[in-house]
Amino acid sequence: MKFSAAVPAVSTAHDLKRIASAHVADHTRLNSEELRENILRCTKQYTHPEAVSSALDQALHQDPDLNHRVLAELIIVEVMLNEYGHLIPLRELEEGISQLEQTVLNESNEQSLADLAGGKEDSPKGKNLSLYNFVLETAWEHQDTKSVDEANLLRRLRERLRISSREHRLLETMLGRYPKDHNEFHTRGEIMEEIKALESLGLVFLIRDDSGSDFVVIPEEIATEIKATLGVEIRKPGYLQLLQSKHVRSKKYLQAVLTKCGIEFGPRDSLDQLQQRILDAVSPSVLIGGTSPKDGLNMDDLYHWCEDLDLPLAGAKAERIQRIIDHYNQLEMRESEEGDEREVWYHYFCELANRDLATLRAQHVIEKDLEMEHYFEEATSYLFETKLNHKPLRQAGTEHADGALSFRDNWILWDNKSKESPVHLKDHIRQFDRYMEKAEKPVPVFLVIGPDFTPDSSTLAMEYTAEHLGRNIVLVRACDLKEAAEIWASEGNKRNAEPFPLGLLARPGLFCLDMIRSSLS
Repeated sequence: MKFSAAVPAVSTAHDLKRIASAHVADHTRLNSEELRENILRCTKQYTHPEAVSSALDQALHQDPDLNHRVLAELIIVEVMLNEYGHLIPLRELEEGISQLEQTVLNESNEQSLADLAGGKEDSPKGKNLSLYNFVLETAWEHQDTKSVDEANLLRRLRERLRISSREHRLLETMLGRYPKDHNEFHTRGEIMEEIKALESLGLVFLIRDDSGSDFVVIPEEIATEIKATLGVEIRKPGYLQLLQSKHVRSKKYLQAVLTKCGIEFGPRDSLDQLQQRILDAVSPSVLIGGTSPKDGLNMDDLYHWCEDLDLPLAGAKAERIQRIIDHYNQLEMRESEEGDEREVWYHYFCELANRDLATLRAQHVIEKDLEMEHYFEEATSYLFETKLNHKPLRQAGTEHADGALSFRDNWILWDNKSKESPVHLKDHIRQFDRYMEKAEKPVPVFLVIGPDFTPDSSTLAMEYTAEHLGRNIVLVRACDLKEAAEIWASEGNKRNAEPFPLGLLARPGLFCLDMIRSSLS
């Protein structure tokens, strides 16, 4: 959206005053129509490269409020610049930030410093990560925050040690400091406060369409200057698509590019891991064209790639590369319509919990009895991921609970018990205790998911909590959990796109479905 189209779409006087405050003199005395006219007269001031660069530096690096700096990066760099047209519904922006923060938290729980170093802690990359992690931890020790000076020093150090922004976020999350202290997520109120701050800098506009829906937009001219300042060549969804092209989709080619760029990788890194390292630290122009005229794809390769994409074939190497980048940058990505086989197992969630062999066989859900436990576990993962918006974590080794979720700087574990009779907690409590003892993070909630439970199981769960403060064993009937998931995911729940508040589960004994109903009433 052009600047000239965005300004008339700003709907409220408050938003207009905030936007005007960046470059319009005496804006406090003007009414809405006068504000629009004056903002449009000052278009060059809003879109000038130096003005945009200065405002961006203020938002990302100079704001004294750490929360504002973190959210500015999430809103502008991680969400808005990756949106088609740099335009997104306000609610989707809020949800997108929550999803990004959840993804970082999950990845931090699945990886170690050694994983980030490609499995080689004693390598130069491993030593750099270890040094940076020490400095990062030290920076956080003073007043439980990072000052502007400390954050800028860390940024310089990242450049020197070749630590990517993604690696920085993962390390900070491992320390329990990202997105906020104790890995707490940002609230909608905090996100809205930051949008207003970015409006005051003239970087983003809050607009409204004819139907009354609110959107956040970075006007095209401002987005162009932001990308130039940050060195962004392509939207991440487009870069991911580009990386799937047969012309660059080989481990050998990606390893050669990383080597030329001086970026370490593990000898056992998968193609996905190599692509992530490229995404973190290598621009698409370098990926395709190399670090010197003799590197990268040759003219014949570029000719065939342009031919595959039905792009003009003539031109110098740099021209062909730019055409390819522009092609992937303008792609509007769409969600895959492929089905998820777990959906069928989720449909028969109660039957799998109760080991209802007759129904499961008649409906061709299972062929062998051994499949029942596996399908019950997968259906539970599906429930948490698609209904409650919490992606389960990958767990190392074999001696662990059936599932794990990130909960701030803790874990929530669950175990499935598929039985024809009520589950007796006494038969399994030592096993669950062992899982909690071996967990890499504290486990305030351990969910036992089964068909039903013996009367004394609830008492035993509460006794366990009394003896192990900070640990709650929660007994959850499968049918109750499914109903809770359906309630949360229903269209009637205005918060259904947000992650389910896992804190509602932190109550020892039998899970209370009525609590979920009342919280949404």
